[in-house]
Amino acid sequence: MVNRIKYIILAVVLAGVAWSALAESTDGGQQGMMKRMWEMADTDKDGRISKAEFVAMSEKRFTTLDANGDGYIDENEREQAQARMRQHMAPMTNDRPGSGPKDH
Repeated sequence: MVNRIKYIILAVVLAGVAWSALAESTDGGQQGMMKRMWEMADTDKDGRISKAEFVAMSEKRFTTLDANGDGYIDENEREQAQARMRQHMAPMTNDRPGSGPKDH
């Protein structure tokens, strides 16, 4: 049970990081993206996010990250999630000044 809670917290943190990154990189700026994320989380459309809505959102994110369905998010699944997020964000960040390919 403790491990499950740790992974739910990890999923919430990863979702928050992803939301922040998306918010900074999409048209409409941070407010537009945060509004869209709020609307997705506020499933009953009452203008508030209840604990149940927050937990449901976290569970959904965890399920997405736990690609093999074993109840854990391992290093490989984390890396896959990061790669998917980078791929998803690429079209949004390539148009921003200073966001082009980096020389290593």
